[in-house]
Amino acid sequence: MVNRAMQSLRSGFLAVMLTGLTLMLVASCTPEIPEGQDAELRAMLEKLQVSRDSLDAIIAGIEKALKSDSTDADVRVVPVKTTMLEPTKLEHYVDVLGNVTSDRNVMVSPRQSGIVTQVYVKEGDRVSEGKPLAQLDASLLERQLKETETQLEFAQTVFEKRKRVWEQKVGSEIEYLSAKNDVSTLERRIETLKQQIGDMTIRAPFAGMVDMVQLRVGEAASPGMPSFQVVSLQGLQIQSAISERFRSYLRKGDPVEIYFPHLDLDTIRTKIAAISEAIDASDRTFEVFVRADGISSSIRPNMTCRMRLNDRTLDSVLVAPINAIQRFKDEQFVYVAKMKGDNYVAERRVVETGLSYDANIEVSRGLQAGEKLVTVGFQNLADGVLVDPQ
Repeated sequence: MVNRAMQSLRSGFLAVMLTGLTLMLVASCTPEIPEGQDAELRAMLEKLQVSRDSLDAIIAGIEKALKSDSTDADVRVVPVKTTMLEPTKLEHYVDVLGNVTSDRNVMVSPRQSGIVTQVYVKEGDRVSEGKPLAQLDASLLERQLKETETQLEFAQTVFEKRKRVWEQKVGSEIEYLSAKNDVSTLERRIETLKQQIGDMTIRAPFAGMVDMVQLRVGEAASPGMPSFQVVSLQGLQIQSAISERFRSYLRKGDPVEIYFPHLDLDTIRTKIAAISEAIDASDRTFEVFVRADGISSSIRPNMTCRMRLNDRTLDSVLVAPINAIQRFKDEQFVYVAKMKGDNYVAERRVVETGLSYDANIEVSRGLQAGEKLVTVGFQNLADGVLVDPQ
């Protein structure tokens, strides 16, 4: 409004000056004076002197107007966007990669050596606890069992006879005790053979799904040789290795957000179930565990996910956009829009910052609540420049 008024005043002033100049030029355009008319020449000289003085005044006015225009052109108003600073909450998160694990994801091996005679399952089959997965050849053990059972029958007969003799106080005690020991030894031998025969059947250790079958009929199997992989969807958990610098901030029960990028699932909100006490010496990390039971039937062991763990929360702090913080040498500074008279001017503030997350950062010193922080257009500012906050 002030600029428009000044421009209107200058326009009027220029119009008056130009009109006066035109009139004087017209007045000065007089016809040629004949020689010998001294009085008329003196009168013409006086008019020209007056016209010259008027022209000098007009020239000075034009120069002044031009100088005023040049000064006003240097006074610029920079449009900026601002945000009102108010105490707010700042939440900091640790973003890490998680892996789905299960304590019921095992490789099943035979307990005895033998030739595979039958395989009862294939990949993808669901099995109950104790269900047979494969059978090894137990014919040799079965023959040994029958032989031992025959020996036991004979040993029991001998023992019964020697017992009766011993009870009549006739026989030898040593013979009686030896017969009794033979029976006990053979009974234990039969129990061992039955156990070994039972171990020739490979069984599911728990209810779950057969994920891998390594055995084929006719192959030799032995203890320690991976034969089947059985996976249970019960007892799933999500595990992540986190840098040791966050160990003092995380606690059991802290909130966690989980996102599976390859599954059509909403973000899952849960809590930390457990935290390892030891720090891994090789990579300086510790383990965080989150229970995954009941989250979704689509989750499988060894799937990956993104985890956000809320390690710190600051209440009632001043927060600024990170990109509004400028740096020069060792200083951090921002601009605020301050009222000065009837106009806003930019004021440079040196600030100290603290915790940051995403696009926001805590301003711990240098700003006050209620001030207008310049968030857009600060690149063109200097201390004291007129601004137009929007």
